[in-house]
Order: sequence, then structure tokens, then C-alpha cells
Amino acid sequence: MTEDKLSYEEARKYLEKAEKKGIVLGLSVMEDLLGRLGNPEKGLRIVHIAGTNGKGSILSFMEQIFLSSGYHTGRYVSPALGTYESRFLIDAAPISQEWVCECVGKIQAAVKEMEKEGHPLPTIFEIETAMAFLCFQKAGVSVVLLETGMGGRLDATNVIEKPLLSIIASVSMDHMGVLGSHISDIAREKAGIIKEGCDTLLYPENSLETEQVIKEECRKKSSVLHKVDVSRIRIIEENENGSIFAYGRYKKLAIGLPGRHQIYNAVMAVEAVEIMKKWFCISEFQIEDGLRNTRWRARLEKISDSPLIYLDGAHNEDGAKKLAAFLKNQLKGRRILAVMGVLADKEYEKIAGQVLPLAQKAATITPDNRRALDGEILKQTALFYCPDVTFLGSPKKAIDWIKKEAGPEDAGIIFGSLSFMDQL
Repeated sequence: MTEDKLSYEEARKYLEKAEKKGIVLGLSVMEDLLGRLGNPEKGLRIVHIAGTNGKGSILSFMEQIFLSSGYHTGRYVSPALGTYESRFLIDAAPISQEWVCECVGKIQAAVKEMEKEGHPLPTIFEIETAMAFLCFQKAGVSVVLLETGMGGRLDATNVIEKPLLSIIASVSMDHMGVLGSHISDIAREKAGIIKEGCDTLLYPENSLETEQVIKEECRKKSSVLHKVDVSRIRIIEENENGSIFAYGRYKKLAIGLPGRHQIYNAVMAVEAVEIMKKWFCISEFQIEDGLRNTRWRARLEKISDSPLIYLDGAHNEDGAKKLAAFLKNQLKGRRILAVMGVLADKEYEKIAGQVLPLAQKAATITPDNRRALDGEILKQTALFYCPDVTFLGSPKKAIDWIKKEAGPEDAGIIFGSLSFMDQL
């Protein structure tokens, strides 16, 4: 197989063309593609995470802990904000355009062989997952932090045979058309990343049905199940900028990601690293340092102090509940202005119902995305929960609208799909 030499523009055009094929769940095409690439995933030490919410935050905390400990990290982000290259992080920095060209060239050559032989061709997510493995192999990373795209059992990332650790984050209702209409169905899909004889770590605030599914899968796979003990968490301080808390022998852990749920995500990262100390040398100081250094875009990210404005990718009901809890607990007494934009396949009525009753004024936008829900339609739903709703149209108007409408003690929240956060 001769590798194709591509310019960056050619590589991106190839990826854009592949994106039009949509999503196809299953592992056979991914296994075929990786086999032709020399199975770059097989020499990597991988932490694999599935879940509805919190995956990115948990891996962000872990990434910074490993970096504070002197290890080289590779992280696959889905979805990613920023440049295209931000989907593939080496030591928390995006890969170069040159690496994109090199990886796409190898993949394009392999796909040509598959096409010539009459085999099914990979989707964009399968291509990008293969790119991630090639990049991490090339960089010689110490550990790979691998995030599923959707589900787990049939997700393209689930070709890995023996992860160091499987993590199940918060599981809730999302992608029901693909993953199932009941929480136990969705949990079963997520549980597909649990592997024979490998450790599993479960988020503490999951439903009883989810816990039962995970426990049963761990029993079948002889996997040791670990779970965060919330009784060992003692919150010292919570405010609009983050939290300070104790956990077990850790007497003072500080994080700059606001919201009670981020305390749980941080503790998940701590527990994950504790499990992985059998392979890595990491001190308590390095864990503290890593948590303190963690930042993660559009997860209650403060972008303005005056007026106070946050961005949050609350794109399902569970995420909206966590956002609402933050507004109630940390912005109590402030007048709230909310801007919402979502994709049409989301349960936007339930998302709006969690957050908009807390807002005195609201606005809707239409994300620049082919799957976007028209903001005019969203406005009609929003009026059920907030009496004063404006349709802004473009996401670019969101920040200016808040700054125009907000008083000095007011707070703004721009929330919904992560897809429009780069369009503000």
C-alpha cells in the first residue's frame, strides 16, 4: 500500500466528503481499516471512557494529572471545540496540520484498497478514530485517554482489546433513537466497553438500573468494579469560580471548573489515577496540581466578569439539570439572562424546562449546523417557561445581547449544543 501525499486542503476535503456518509455503528469496518494500517492501537496503553455526560471533564482532569506527573498523553476528544486539530491532543496541545496530512494520506490509501476489494467503507468517525491511533503511536505517548463517540458497544473506539481501565461516566437519556428508549438499554450499550479482566470505574450518581447493568457486565467479564464513595467527599468551599473539597486522605483539592458535578468528575479522575498507580508513579502533590490546572471549554466556562457570562454545553436533560443546580446554588439572587440553541434531535423541551424557568429574560438562536433546530421554533417552546423571549437568529449576537440587557449584578448563560460555541 502506497501512502497518498496530500496537502492540508486536500486532506480536509477528503474528511468533509467522508462526513456526508453519516453514522454507522459496528466494528467490522473499523477492524478492517486498522488492520490495513498495521493496528496502531495495539501497542497503546489506553483508558477508555463511555457515558452521556462528564466524559470530557473526567479526561481533562486525568490529562492534567498525568502531565503534572511528567507523562506524555494522547487524548481523543469528541466533540471538540477550536480548530479541527483539537480533536487529537498530544500533551494537551492539538496536533499539527502536517500530521493531519500524513494520517489522512495513510488512511486514504487504505480506504482505496477497501473500495477496490468491494468492502464497506469507513465513516468519518471511524476515519478520525484511526487518525487518533496513528497520531498517538507516532508521538509515543505514555497513556491514551480515549472517549467514545456514541454508546460504547458498537462505537468505533471499542476495537481496543484490553484497556488499562474502563470508565463509565454519568449515564442518562440521550441518542435514544440509536441506543434505546430506556435507561437500562443505554447503560447496556455503554457497558460494552467493559473488557475481560480489566478494571472498571463507575460514576457515583447513576440510576439504580444503570448500576445493576454495570455490575452484571463486570460479573460476566470478571472485571473488578470500583465506585466513588461520595460519603468521603467533604466540600470546603463552592463558588462561581470552582470548588475546594476534601476526599479521603486528600485534605484540600481545588478545581477551577464550577458546579457540584465537577467535584464528582474530579473525584472520578482521582480514583482512576489511584487504580492506575500499578502502572504509573504519581504522587498526591501531582494529583492536586493536575486538578488545579484543569480547564475545559464550554463547561460552565466563565468568559466575562462584567457582566458575568458563562458558556455551557448542556445539550440533554441531565446536563440541563446540572446547569440549573449551578444557577440555583451559585448565582442565587442574581437576575439571569439565558441564551439557548440546540440540535433538532435533542429533547429540547426538557432542556428548556430545566433552565429557562430560572431566567428572567431568554433568547434563542439557530446554530450553524445542518442538524440545528430553528431558533424560531425553539422560541415557542421557551415561552412556556420564560415570559420574555427574543429570537436572535445567529449565535454571533448572543454575547452582545446579554451585555446590552444585563445590569451590573446580572448573569448570563449561553447553553445548549456544543456545536455553536465556536460561532459566538
